[in-house]
Amino acid sequence: MSSLAPHVLRLASNEVVRLSAAGDDIGTSAMHDGTGAGAAEAVASLLPPRGSSDRVLLVVADDLVVSRCLELPQVAGRHRSGAVDLAFEPYMATPLEEAHVAWMSIGDNASTTVVAFGIGRVWMEDLLAALTIRHLECERLLPETAVWLAWLDTVADGEAMLAIAPAGRGCMVVGRRPQTRVIWAWAKDGGDLEIVLRQVFLTLGGSAPPVVLADTERCPQTTEALVALPHVEYRQQSMNLLEAVETAVSHGNTMADFRSGLFRSGRTVRVVTVHGTILGALVAVGLILWSIGNLREGLHLAENTEQLRAAQALLWHELYPQQDVPSDVSRHLASEHRRLETIALAKGQPKQHVPALDRLREIVAAVPANVRVDVGQIAVDQQGVTLHGETEDHLAAEALSRSIDQSKHLSCPLPRSEVLTPHRTAFVIQAVYREAASAKETSR
Repeated sequence: MSSLAPHVLRLASNEVVRLSAAGDDIGTSAMHDGTGAGAAEAVASLLPPRGSSDRVLLVVADDLVVSRCLELPQVAGRHRSGAVDLAFEPYMATPLEEAHVAWMSIGDNASTTVVAFGIGRVWMEDLLAALTIRHLECERLLPETAVWLAWLDTVADGEAMLAIAPAGRGCMVVGRRPQTRVIWAWAKDGGDLEIVLRQVFLTLGGSAPPVVLADTERCPQTTEALVALPHVEYRQQSMNLLEAVETAVSHGNTMADFRSGLFRSGRTVRVVTVHGTILGALVAVGLILWSIGNLREGLHLAENTEQLRAAQALLWHELYPQQDVPSDVSRHLASEHRRLETIALAKGQPKQHVPALDRLREIVAAVPANVRVDVGQIAVDQQGVTLHGETEDHLAAEALSRSIDQSKHLSCPLPRSEVLTPHRTAFVIQAVYREAASAKETSR
């Protein structure tokens, strides 16, 4: 009982029955007008006065619920709810958008057999809103059929079983054959119960008749209905809805609960909120520890930086005692090093002028004997010699450049040439000193 709310009540279409109350009589009831707000008012009238909010567990009678046993296709777990809605919609009296659906698996959680329950969404919203106004928190909202199916699962022990339990002013008949099928129905009197029992026996089928559990004390009409059925034996079993809820919850059976999805109970939301708060607190503590570690590392780096600046300032005073310490000593020292290095290179490596007359002699000596050349302009600098002139054709200009390229001190690529008139071609030859070409290649 510790896992349940302190108050458990059964909601029918026009009546609320109190099943449990701390120290109060069991079985007190109140009528209501059939609306969700009226049902909430009836619930509040059955509870003792209180100074703060109270928790209740409500069991919804079969006359407020649409229910159906469904066979689903094999789908992934995250798609089961959508598959239930799709399979259940044809059996609902209202559009799916106007109902709230809860469901439970028959057998293990991977079973494709489920029982779905639908309740009016507006009715449920009015009920929960009216309970909240009266400071009542509905922890669970369970279909009565789901309670008896879960209870029957705890006592069946692998056998085909049928239970006849009191349900309001009639009887609830619930039967199941493990891993194959389930059936349930509500009977208002003895004659109706006999018809329901015949239907249930036919539906369950099987080679062996089901074990029948009946509460003949609370459902006296059960005895007459069972006598009318030949070859049917039954066992007397005291059953009430409160005990069924307690047994199913204590065994951990998963029951369909309308307090799911958008209608999840406030207690569940608080549990999630508490867990989220704890997780957020742990993340905050981790961030604080990480920040403290970064702060300590930053202080350590700042201390090392100050020691480095002091050492640089001392070095600057030793080198330049008459000057103030600059803001960036390392950059000034690097700049000074480059300046002194440039001066040293300039002093140690004086410019060497290339003997131009010797190079001209090489070019003259390189002119082939069978090539006639008219030189219009010649320029000599530190990089090489440039010739502008005319010759007979392209071949003569190329022969001249190849001949110059074979000299000791000059490297000469092919010339640029242009035909002016027949037997008259202008050319430009740029011969480079081999020492300058080598230096340029090394700098690359």
